[in-house]
Amino acid sequence: MNNVLKFIIKNNFILLFVVLEVFALSMFFSSNNYQNTKAMRFHNRVAADFYKRVSTVESFFNLKNENNLLRAENAELYKKLKSSQYICDTAEYSITDTLYKQQYTYVPATVIYNSIDKHNNFIMLNKGKNDNIEKDMAVISPLGAVGIVVSVSDNFCLVMSLLNTSFRLSCKLLNSDEIGSVSWDGKHYKKGLLTDIPFHVEINVGDTVVTSGYSYSFPKGIMVGTVRDYSSTDNSHFYTAKIDYSVNYSSIGSVYIINNLMIKELQKLDSIKNTLIN
Repeated sequence: MNNVLKFIIKNNFILLFVVLEVFALSMFFSSNNYQNTKAMRFHNRVAADFYKRVSTVESFFNLKNENNLLRAENAELYKKLKSSQYICDTAEYSITDTLYKQQYTYVPATVIYNSIDKHNNFIMLNKGKNDNIEKDMAVISPLGAVGIVVSVSDNFCLVMSLLNTSFRLSCKLLNSDEIGSVSWDGKHYKKGLLTDIPFHVEINVGDTVVTSGYSYSFPKGIMVGTVRDYSSTDNSHFYTAKIDYSVNYSSIGSVYIINNLMIKELQKLDSIKNTLIN
């Protein structure tokens, strides 16, 4: 308080001048319509510019929340796709009625670690057991297939990406439904290989490669890439096609973890099948 009084006493002439100047300007503008109008317009412009800047700053800080809401909405839309459902034929009616039942759900996640420069690359996500994430769940981005969950902790999970020489993904050519296998040769992060396409199948540069649905983790029809080139050796009855991945693995930020609600049932039947074969 003493400091304030000392400041006022020390600068009393300057403060008095400011007060009188403000009073004089106030009287001037209030008694003169033209100047008053000009002053109001100036004030409005300044205020509008100020609020515009404040709004811009607020919008910037709200981008994260808006992005999270958008990703949650996208996850709900993915669930409604026919590729996320299976067809169940029921004979309860005189005419067979085809019903769609939910098979896949989607959990939005954020990449917190990613590598592309190794022979065996992995991605870490910010979702784990606390978010009901389990091993063998598929991971996709809005542009296509990303990888599969191989390890889970309480709050995080580790994903083997398609840029891993140990990873194989069952895929098909969209135009012919011919099944093959996509893998990575450990060279360029934008290019993969599609193998096991029979020699009699028509294949063309630019053909789309998608997931086959034969994997228990990935729904069918998820984009993987496009054919860039293809060839066949003299002793082989199969094509090997070079593909351009649809996903830019060097800039992955937001992804979706896919939960196949029926995977345990399928794995149980698969185990029984293997026992019977052996």
